[in-house]
Amino acid sequence: MPELRPTRTLLAVSSLLAAAVLLTGCTAAGPVTAETTPPTVTASPSPTPTPTPDAGTGSLAAPGLTVVPTVDGDCRADPSEFGVVTLVVTTDDDTTPIEIEYTAFRPGADPVVRTTEAVGPVVVLMQSDCGTQTASAPWTFTASASDSLSCTMTFGSKRVASDDYYAEGSTDEATVDCSGHPGM
Repeated sequence: MPELRPTRTLLAVSSLLAAAVLLTGCTAAGPVTAETTPPTVTASPSPTPTPTPDAGTGSLAAPGLTVVPTVDGDCRADPSEFGVVTLVVTTDDDTTPIEIEYTAFRPGADPVVRTTEAVGPVVVLMQSDCGTQTASAPWTFTASASDSLSCTMTFGSKRVASDDYYAEGSTDEATVDCSGHPGM
């Protein structure tokens, strides 16, 4: 018969005891069965800041977003009407002035081209095409600044025109032209 050494016996007993303790720790709450369901964990919702309407435009305010208000006498954007005209200019910062030239629609009259100045990085103008302009006449929308720029004009969900200018290290005046018309 083989001789048992005390070291091997002690090691074997210790291993069995450790395995039993570890397995018992896993099932200390009782045996796991198909009827056992995991505990439900619920997270409390974190408060979400509510956007506040901008008093001048009735639109939502957000950091970095400049909404150019409609001039009195021009057609305001009406989301319930078809064909909201949206003009968007983006730039790299919130300090560079952007000169924007755009067609403004007026109820019962021909449109006029207006010029305004705003800072970005995102500038939005919204209005409705409620005037008497003929369908083939282009709508003016250009932007100029001393920084890189991009612009987009949409009519409803249709992108009418887009343009961008970027030249790293350039000190030239940047100009983008998004003039167009939905029928063009």
